[in-house]
Amino acid sequence: MDKTGKERERECEAREREREGGERKRRWREREKIDTDRERELRKEAVRQREKQKRERQTSS
Repeated sequence: MDKTGKERERECEAREREREGGERKRRWREREKIDTDRERELRKEAVRQREKQKRERQTSS
């Protein structure tokens, strides 16, 4: 069965849309990863600060 030009064009456009959607998802995932990495660093820093404060309190008392 031979496809008409319109059918081929429609399939091609659908593939392009899928590809673009994949690109968008990938960029979004990349942003999410950056955000979670930043949050993880901030949490580590907060823990370090708390440990430091605990040590200072223990030495002062």
